[in-house]
Amino acid sequence: MLNKKYDFVVSIGEDCACAGHLNSLGVRKVSSPLDWVDGSSFVLRTELLLNEFKDYLKAEYLEKYTKKDATHPIKYMRLNPDVPKDQVHESWINTYYGIKFHHDFVFRIPFKQNIINVRDKYNRRIERFIHSINDSNRVLFCFIARHKESPKVLVECIKKLNRKYGAHKINLLYIEDDKTLGLKDIHTDYYDDVTVVHINNTPTDFTTDFTVLLGNIPIIKKVILSNIYNYRLFKFRKIFVHVLCAFIPIRSWRRKTRKKLLKI
Repeated sequence: MLNKKYDFVVSIGEDCACAGHLNSLGVRKVSSPLDWVDGSSFVLRTELLLNEFKDYLKAEYLEKYTKKDATHPIKYMRLNPDVPKDQVHESWINTYYGIKFHHDFVFRIPFKQNIINVRDKYNRRIERFIHSINDSNRVLFCFIARHKESPKVLVECIKKLNRKYGAHKINLLYIEDDKTLGLKDIHTDYYDDVTVVHINNTPTDFTTDFTVLLGNIPIIKKVILSNIYNYRLFKFRKIFVHVLCAFIPIRSWRRKTRKKLLKI
């Protein structure tokens, strides 16, 4: 046993990097409605969580998003000619919440058709998300911030969420970028049901655009794991599994066994 502290760990932003880290660590149980979007403030995301995503995909609030950080479908198709057309997307924004959807609206599909499909998908995610919170005793919200937020604001937001879902049920892990720190430095501040961790989130892997977005991968993984498990015990298990798998002669069996044994 790894002394697990939470039975539901989920990303609430600030973009898809957080969901990517939880997925690679094997702790992401469901697709959150906030996994693959970006934008908005922590306060407005809290409002969404409190009203159970009311008006999240309200047509009156949605408009096509074309600024610099938007998805550029024509350019994407030119660079990736083998990608099926139904996997090419354009960016839309909820102008009330400031939430940007980069991976949901299929390019050159009429909005009325697009919105039906997108709502169906997100309604399922929202239902699973709310059910998972209500069905859990201890919940950890993870947020990898691109912008700084006052600890007082974070604590007040989590207090509101715990009033809705249950006293001290929800904790927040808020990972904040601080370029004055070294790449291996970790500074942690503790508040009521909120842990704010300061790291230098400069990217460490430039293989793809997504690995760049993931930032300081080894430090973020260490921070997340240490807030969910006994981190030293996890590291020991990882070393033990790698030594054990070294005696398996067939590579595919080694990989399969390692993946199974390291699954959290």
